[in-house]
Amino acid sequence: GILTVGMSILMIGGVIDLSVGAVLALAGIVAGLLVQDYLVPVWIAIPLGILAGAGCGAVNGFIATRLHINALITTLATMGVFRSVCQLLTGTGVTTIGGGFEWLGQSTFLSVQYPFWIMFGLVIVFTFLMNRSRFFRQFYFIGGNERAARLFGLNPERVLFLGFVLCGGLAGLAGVLTASRLDSAIVDIGVGVELKVITAAVLGGAALKGGAGSILGAFFGVIFITLIQNVLIISKVPVYWQPIVVGIVLITAVSTEHLQHRRG
Repeated sequence: GILTVGMSILMIGGVIDLSVGAVLALAGIVAGLLVQDYLVPVWIAIPLGILAGAGCGAVNGFIATRLHINALITTLATMGVFRSVCQLLTGTGVTTIGGGFEWLGQSTFLSVQYPFWIMFGLVIVFTFLMNRSRFFRQFYFIGGNERAARLFGLNPERVLFLGFVLCGGLAGLAGVLTASRLDSAIVDIGVGVELKVITAAVLGGAALKGGAGSILGAFFGVIFITLIQNVLIISKVPVYWQPIVVGIVLITAVSTEHLQHRRG
């Protein structure tokens, strides 16, 4: 859900980040290593893990907006780079981090774990910002018509760069929360999650070409994908079928959007 917030903002702006799963893993490993190996206090390690995610987003943003390399190609390449960095930092991951690191991910409020409340808060905040904030409204203009937005005086490179940084930071937050919830940071965590994130955003109304979508709609898309996964698990469907089902849902959603535009 947290990843979908950042992805939705970028998709509204007309770009996609395929590296969010790798950034999630890297941020969790950075925070876990700091606590376990370097005895850094948890309250410092967590922000540093999020900052590592934002740094990865800055790399993506710089390459895509300053070097003008297609965002899909850029993030497809950095996805492999970030995964390899995870492997270099620690072989299979950081297990049993300890040091109180699990508090944030495992504590509950009203019998619901903190990560859900953090995600819910982010959905509310960014729903408001996308509707009311002058800066975030620019993503709609840029995604709808970048040339017109540029003529209007907007700076697409700056806006999209900050969008990548924000998406990376949110991926970093998701990675830290995941590591905290498991009390371990795993190298291959988040593999394939970008498919689910993009699907949820599209189900929420985000157009692949940009200019449309909403954070609240993407949130309901996340709920829909989660319900599908739970139904498959309860039905004892093999785990390998889950990506197939999610892929079919994505194709169906995109096809429906395309047909609606043609009729319009």
